[in-house]
Amino acid sequence: MVRQAPKGKATQLPKVSRKGESLPVTYLKEKDIFTIDGVLTVEEAQRLIEAAESRGFEHQGSRGPAFGEAVRDNGRISLDDKEYADHLWAATGVQAVIRNIILNGRHACGLNPSIRIYRYTAGQKFGQHYDDSVLLDEEQETQYTLLIYLSGMGSQGLVGGETVFYGKRGKVVASVVPKTGMALLHRHGDDCLLHEGNPARRSTRTTSMAGSAEKDLKTVLGNHTDVDPATQGFIFQQTMYRIKDPERSLDFYTRIIGMRLLTKLDFPEMKFSLYFLGYHPAQAIPEDSADRVEWMFSQPASLELTHNWGTESDAEFKGYHSGNDDPKGYGHIGLAVPDVEAACKRFEELGVEFVKKPNDGKMKNIAFIKDPDGYWIEILNPKASRQFA
Repeated sequence: MVRQAPKGKATQLPKVSRKGESLPVTYLKEKDIFTIDGVLTVEEAQRLIEAAESRGFEHQGSRGPAFGEAVRDNGRISLDDKEYADHLWAATGVQAVIRNIILNGRHACGLNPSIRIYRYTAGQKFGQHYDDSVLLDEEQETQYTLLIYLSGMGSQGLVGGETVFYGKRGKVVASVVPKTGMALLHRHGDDCLLHEGNPARRSTRTTSMAGSAEKDLKTVLGNHTDVDPATQGFIFQQTMYRIKDPERSLDFYTRIIGMRLLTKLDFPEMKFSLYFLGYHPAQAIPEDSADRVEWMFSQPASLELTHNWGTESDAEFKGYHSGNDDPKGYGHIGLAVPDVEAACKRFEELGVEFVKKPNDGKMKNIAFIKDPDGYWIEILNPKASRQFA
């Protein structure tokens, strides 16, 4: 069952061929998570992509975990098309698989007419979240999310984009690798597992525009666009810098920036501590300390703060080099926000020091602030950054 979405003007989506009733099914967690191969052919998936591209995508963002919202960064088309939903239900083979599943004495009768088509380009993702059920009328309520992959690993330049499900203590229950034409169904509502879409590490865009971008990037000296398979599974996990006073730094990064402390590691013999922060919901953090450390080191884009004991009370300690004074080296980290002006207004009210405000200088709608140790943080908005293209 497809999740409810804001209503959009219907677009003409291409019909697909009728599939058989014995498509390959893989149960990843009994009837709660399973995949069905071959609900679309590669050609049908490509025609759907082309139809979506011709309509155009709208960028979807979110305010992030600091506001109780999952990280969302993608292009999206939303439409209400009962006729096409009924066509997919009848033609793709999904009906034949799911109609035999009985939940609380009820059986599946069709698809939610609200349809979403998502596009993820390199670096975009849908963070950890839960899917809600949708009450369609007095007799019909959605119980499953249905995803059909139009791009797959190894096709159309796609790397990454796995759908990952988490159980208790943050342990991975299932990781679904995208495959062109494959359907993924999973329970939502009260029985939904925490899940996320991993970042696409190479663009999923499949029209000739992607080929042009790839060709352009190949001209950059030293750049290798053919990813070595030996690096499959690598992620950018952390940035580390040293801090003087952990109490001041943690207050800044959790209260002002909205990050969450993921774990703390102490090394008494060497007299230092490590603090790891990131944008993750509290319920995703495992309770067991060993599980928590393993989970944390599997998360992308974490911030590691290193505190050498005693610096916070040492009057002779002058602090660390931020990288932005001579001789310059290290620059900054960057935070993407839904609204640069609104974020900076709040920072100003909280007494944050600015290096550059949004309208200063020639580069508009970006800002730089300082943390308690003088490290720079860029504040940007993905959509506004199109000005630099």
